Amino acid sequence: MQLVREFFTAFVRNHFRQHFDSYANDVFERLPIQFVPYRELHAFRGEGLVLIEDLPLSEAPSVRKIEKFSIEFELLDCFEQSQLLGFGPDEKCDLFWRNSDGALLPCWNLVGVLIHYLQFIEEESIESRDEHGRAPIELSSLKRLGLLEKPIINDYMFLLLSAALEIELTGKSTDPSKHIKRPVLVLSHDCDQLRGNDLYTQSIRLYRSCAPMLKLKPPKLRYLWWIIQNCLQPYRFYTEDLLAMLELEGSYNYRSSCYLLNGVGGRFGARSGIETIKRFLKLAPETSFGVHYNYEYALNKNKLEEQLEELRELGLEIASGRAHYLTFRPEESFEVLRELGIRVDESVGFSEESSFRVGYAGAFEVWNKQGPIGVTEIPLVFMDANVSRPNLQKVFSILRHIERVGGTISLLFHPGTFESPEHKDLKGVYAELLSYFSRHNYRNMLPHEVADALSGDLVDSKC
Repeated sequence: MQLVREFFTAFVRNHFRQHFDSYANDVFERLPIQFVPYRELHAFRGEGLVLIEDLPLSEAPSVRKIEKFSIEFELLDCFEQSQLLGFGPDEKCDLFWRNSDGALLPCWNLVGVLIHYLQFIEEESIESRDEHGRAPIELSSLKRLGLLEKPIINDYMFLLLSAALEIELTGKSTDPSKHIKRPVLVLSHDCDQLRGNDLYTQSIRLYRSCAPMLKLKPPKLRYLWWIIQNCLQPYRFYTEDLLAMLELEGSYNYRSSCYLLNGVGGRFGARSGIETIKRFLKLAPETSFGVHYNYEYALNKNKLEEQLEELRELGLEIASGRAHYLTFRPEESFEVLRELGIRVDESVGFSEESSFRVGYAGAFEVWNKQGPIGVTEIPLVFMDANVSRPNLQKVFSILRHIERVGGTISLLFHPGTFESPEHKDLKGVYAELLSYFSRHNYRNMLPHEVADALSGDLVDSKC
């Protein structure tokens, strides 16, 4: 159980450091935390925060099950944040019990939730895989519970702050929201394509243009127009699109990471090629670069090592990355990244919808059975495919929730989705999102800065 205690304490300390102010951090450091085996709860006496340390999430006790043990905790009803846990406004959720000494016990399996999702217990237990070898979104327990769009762990940390303040101030009323920092914003661009005249892209356009003829309908000539445009101007809508996004970010003093796709093979190959990457590097020399692990390369150390060597030969320092098609298996991939010197990964997310794959909007250290492995994960929350104009109101609703409880947002936009006529529903969306982030004072950071702040090596001056 010692490793469980260390993981929990390190995670909570890191979350408080990232997302709550210095007073909240001081309160947490003074908070007595008592880790108690489930079977010994009935005999517990003492103060502080009481946590069940040995219940897997699949065995999380219900309210009635706890009551059967005749635990001397009475309901604490002074918390009014029940809606943060994903329950509707008409449903009631009792959040904590209090004993006669003033100790608080969360009525949910706090430690079990963190272990289950942030140590990828659920991910590793899913045997069924989709066509890309990924755990299907339909098998996510958060999806089944209707919580995939809820950052439940951030909510739990907010409630933990509430409990810590309750204990610190011995019942005096206080507003925990005043201790929340503005959200952290991590921007990135997966450079699948930097030009539009590759054989695969043009072939797809030709097929889409001619496909209606198979049903005796007229062809879609706009695709032929794009074929001609990219034959004449290969970088239009791609490299030029990316440069325009970088320029717009600069107008807000924002920075982003460009994850470069190179290497041999992959699902459709690295379509842009190393020479196109070299051209882009000259056009954007001040940009932060990382690696877009080629298809399934995060599962193969030798292949990813070759991809990294090609980029590092260009003089690039590569410390962060994301998997192409999100082909990433935590039980294998994190160890590959550790061995190859990748400090930060942004692959943990779902491509199908804006969501919190592990229930968390924030960076966290990856642990194995021995302890932290030296890799930081920043889960992917939003990507261009899921933030088109019809979905923007849902995006803003999620963002407002994060602003209330504290968190980190990872946003991905590909070259070709900024101002390209092929993606009309995305036209102007990136600009609108950046404007929103600026108006609401989001703290923009690069992945390696997030990792440094997590380890205490970087003092965040943007609080």
